[in-house]
Amino acid sequence: MFERKPHWTPFGFLRNKLGAGRNHPSIEHAGISGFLLLPLLMLTAWSGGGVYALAKAIPYLPQLLMNAMGHDLITPLRILTAVALVGFSIFCLVEFVQRRRAAPTLLIVFFGMLIGISAIVAIWHPLHLFLFTGVLAAVSAGMIAYFLKSSRVKKTFVR
Repeated sequence: MFERKPHWTPFGFLRNKLGAGRNHPSIEHAGISGFLLLPLLMLTAWSGGGVYALAKAIPYLPQLLMNAMGHDLITPLRILTAVALVGFSIFCLVEFVQRRRAAPTLLIVFFGMLIGISAIVAIWHPLHLFLFTGVLAAVSAGMIAYFLKSSRVKKTFVR
């Protein structure tokens, strides 16, 4: 009833050498599934959490900015960085879901920014955040390597 497309297997190279499965069509376009669900979940969580945090902070923004005037330059910089990062993550999420060709490059930039933010947080904040930032940086580095080397990424983001 349904034609089954070939998937990657550890012995796929042997199958191709032996000529098995030559009558199956090759995978031209792949969908978002498998390991690509992890960056989708990360982007969704980051975007949703960021929008929620910014929405909760809106009533306190005037007070934060008035207290920071002349005394503290870091607070407005943190607010602008948070807004920019949430906006960029939403943009990356839209490009990812639409499977645009630019999505892998945007995600590499996004995960690189997460590594940089993790390094800054690990330096400036207490030890209990060090584990979280270390895990976030390690997962981000893995995502960058995956987006650079995966053939599935090249087959998925074709528009």
